[in-house]
Amino acid sequence: MRKISFSFLFLMAAFTFLFAEDTYYLKGKLGNFQIYLYFEDYTSEYPNNDNAIEGKYFYQSSLKDIALSGKRSDNTFIFYFDEYKGEFQEKFVLTKDSLNNFSGTWENDNGKKLVVELQPIKEEDVANPYEDMEIIKKLKKDDLYEYAKSAFIKFVKEDVDTVINNKHIEWFSEKHCDMRFFRLGKDFSESTKNIVNKKLKEIHLSEILDQLSCALSWYNKGNSIYYEVSIGYIDDHLLGFQIFSYWDCRFTHPDSSLSGYLIDLSDGKNYDIDDILSFDKSVTTYSDDDNDSAFESFSNYRTNFFAPQLYKVMNSLYHFSKLKVDGCDYTNIEHWDFPSWNFTSKGIEFTPSFNWNTRNCEGPFLVPFSKLKKFKNPKFPYNFPK
Repeated sequence: MRKISFSFLFLMAAFTFLFAEDTYYLKGKLGNFQIYLYFEDYTSEYPNNDNAIEGKYFYQSSLKDIALSGKRSDNTFIFYFDEYKGEFQEKFVLTKDSLNNFSGTWENDNGKKLVVELQPIKEEDVANPYEDMEIIKKLKKDDLYEYAKSAFIKFVKEDVDTVINNKHIEWFSEKHCDMRFFRLGKDFSESTKNIVNKKLKEIHLSEILDQLSCALSWYNKGNSIYYEVSIGYIDDHLLGFQIFSYWDCRFTHPDSSLSGYLIDLSDGKNYDIDDILSFDKSVTTYSDDDNDSAFESFSNYRTNFFAPQLYKVMNSLYHFSKLKVDGCDYTNIEHWDFPSWNFTSKGIEFTPSFNWNTRNCEGPFLVPFSKLKKFKNPKFPYNFPK
């Protein structure tokens, strides 16, 4: 399962960490506008980088990242937005003092100039209303720029609810970008809503931060990622849904992602597919916090048991050996190692995983619960729907 939530905030941080000497998290004024700026100063260990620097900034009023690149000369840092052969839309010229404060100017392609004054972000100066969320705790520790940004996110409840299986679903959008998501509505108990809606709110927050961070050489309008949220299952015990995302962001080629969720309405636990299905007693799950040994065990299970057994079930239904699709070889077991999945009322949909340039081969294949019943993980506490 590919999850976009990791791709921008933490993947980009890991990418720059490999090559960066100093990381700066700054806030201050651009003219009368409050801004936040982040950049990496690449090390002298890479002499061919020509003192290149990469960064981004956002206005507190919009929260949308604007991508920057440029060069450093001693303590002077020059950043451009959309620079090509000496032409640019924006230019920062900033000088750093001994306390890591920066001062200088910003100008645009019309010749307008404004004074810039920036200081390091201090976490105690950020009043973040989402401090109890795990993603925010991680940002507070690892990325003060995104931590500060998240403090200004504003959820807006939409007027129209959706009714699914006689249960009301409420929808929320966000003031600064185009990412709507849902919460449990009036047909659920207050205790259930308190538990599950916190989980849903955190997922929503993560997707919003991805949207706000998706910037290319043009202005981020908060709609650079296309989202489609589908609720495939809901009863008194479980909530199943899937998020489809398509993005075209800086440092990445255009790509898409499917993320499946199955949430226990009693305690908010999110079941992964390996919590639901077990093709061997060696079944194991894996999270980003696990060590290399745990990932090796997880990978071995997926390769040696999960993929072959799942393919056998799929092929009995869809006869892939006879299916003729240009460029799409569904008989390759590797495509079933880490499929995306979606828990629905009719069964579980599996989407095989292909390389980014053959995403057209990816599509859902439904497996009825009757075909999966014997593979139900004994630790999964609920019976499959009939």
